[in-house]
Amino acid sequence: MFSITEAGEAHLEENRDMVERALEHLERVSEKMAKAREWFGWDDDRERRHDRDERRNPELKLLRRRLRAALAEILEAPADKQAEAASILKDAAEALETLVKR
Repeated sequence: MFSITEAGEAHLEENRDMVERALEHLERVSEKMAKAREWFGWDDDRERRHDRDERRNPELKLLRRRLRAALAEILEAPADKQAEAASILKDAAEALETLVKR
């Protein structure tokens, strides 16, 4: 079992603002990742399967990762930017669905 020492408690108290900012930052990043995971339905098995399938076309893998990163960022953007992103994604989804159906 572990416990913080008196010196550790004093140091923590002296640096409380910095520690709280760091913890808040970690929480924001964690929330953003949770939203992205939920949004994309990410899970480790599925990710491994995608990686295996995309070895045949590394460009698709790179583009998928770029898209994920951009979407993770847009989740924190203002509403007008999110609406613009949704419009872009809608057009892209429709184009890809049409391509698959041909």
